[in-house]
Amino acid sequence: MPPMRPIACPVCDLKDAPPLLEQEIPPLGRLRLVRCPGCGLGYLDPQPEPSEMAPFYARDYYGGETAKFEPLIEALRDRMGRSRARRLIKGLTAGARVLDVGCGDGRLLAAFTALGCEGVGTERRDDHPRPGRSACEAEILAGDLAQIELPEAHFDLCVYWHVIEHLHDPRGSLLAARRALRPEGRLVIAVPNLASVQAGLARERWFHLDLPRHLFHFTPASLAALLGRTGFRVERVTHYSLEQNPFGILQSALNRFGGAGALYEILKGTRRDTPLARRIALRGAFILGMPLAAVLATLESLAGRGGTIEVWASPARTGEPASPAGRSPASSARPGAAAR
Repeated sequence: MPPMRPIACPVCDLKDAPPLLEQEIPPLGRLRLVRCPGCGLGYLDPQPEPSEMAPFYARDYYGGETAKFEPLIEALRDRMGRSRARRLIKGLTAGARVLDVGCGDGRLLAAFTALGCEGVGTERRDDHPRPGRSACEAEILAGDLAQIELPEAHFDLCVYWHVIEHLHDPRGSLLAARRALRPEGRLVIAVPNLASVQAGLARERWFHLDLPRHLFHFTPASLAALLGRTGFRVERVTHYSLEQNPFGILQSALNRFGGAGALYEILKGTRRDTPLARRIALRGAFILGMPLAAVLATLESLAGRGGTIEVWASPARTGEPASPAGRSPASSARPGAAAR
């Protein structure tokens, strides 16, 4: 196994950031999450090499050849994916060119193409299975965006949907996206929020921590600063996601009581060895707990500290100042503004 490598903060290039927490992750050992004192970005330091990450992205990571979750959950995800695609292309011309970075199972990419968009996706490996219902005719390119040859100023929309936190070089990827976007193009990024209430309370048991897959943990300020450094101007920031935030609260709470990831695995159908009584209890917690979690998610979002961040940005024009470090030019914590 190659040694892990120390890195500098990709936002402000500071080194030797102080530790935030540590977590034992076999077979990598004890990993350290640090937080940059300059911008607030959290990141693994040292970081696993890309070759060490392969076991954490097994072929069933996105659900294998069929589906990731139980049928009802999959139906809800399909509906949310279609709604998200319509929202993200609103205002773009018909037949818009869309680049879906880290397209995963192809669900969102399929929704874009079904709406008449010309879609292109990227994924880390070319043999990644995609559930049949998410299959689409769009081209899917293998590898990191920074190493893929794409036409310049070509795409109307570039999407990183819970992807950029997985990348070893988020700055290089965004620079590549900047080149691929048209001058009037749109960039949309969604990531977990390290500055959220749920992250602060759950700490190492936060559902969205997901070490080691999440190499970076952004705050609104650190993401705005990275976008500014890569030539983007932030248009708006929202903090609410019906798809992500309530479940993040519920699973994080269960993690505090010894159920680390258990509910998530039950809904995936991968914990068939779990005793029946425990499965019933977890499903009961899901049914009864989600309404309360939705209320709490709304409150943390109204406070500007929701469990996820969604940022819309555009390429900064020549002579125009990009997003200032540590600030979001436009922000909204209104739940309806970012429901996915």
